[in-house]
Amino acid sequence: MVSNIRGQVFASRTPETFTHAADGNVSSDGRWDSTWGAESRLAKAGSRWDTPAASWRRVDWQYDGPGRRIRQTTRLWKNDVWRAMEDRKLVSNPMLFGRTIADLNGTNNALRRPSV
Repeated sequence: MVSNIRGQVFASRTPETFTHAADGNVSSDGRWDSTWGAESRLAKAGSRWDTPAASWRRVDWQYDGPGRRIRQTTRLWKNDVWRAMEDRKLVSNPMLFGRTIADLNGTNNALRRPSV
C-alpha cells in the first residue's frame, strides 16, 4: 500500500481539443502548444496559457544537419520568467542509425547517462 504521495496530476479536459497546422502537425492539445521546424521536426513545446501557471513548462529541441536531436532544454515558469531546469546534449552514433549513445549535461558536458 502506497501512502503519503504528494504532487500534482494533469487531468485533461473532456473532450480534449486538438488543433493542427496546415502541414498536419499537432499545434495544440489540452496541455501543450507545439512549434514545428523544418522537415516537421518538433522545435518547441510549451504549456498552454490556460493551464495553471504553477505547472508551466517549456521544452526546446535543437537538431543537427542530418536531423538528429542534439540538445534538449527544459524550462520552468518561475517569478514571471522562464528558468532553465535541465539542459541536455544528446550524442548519437550514425553507424547505429542515429541512435542516442550518450546523454550529457549541457552546461559542463558531464556524462548523465550512457546508452540512452
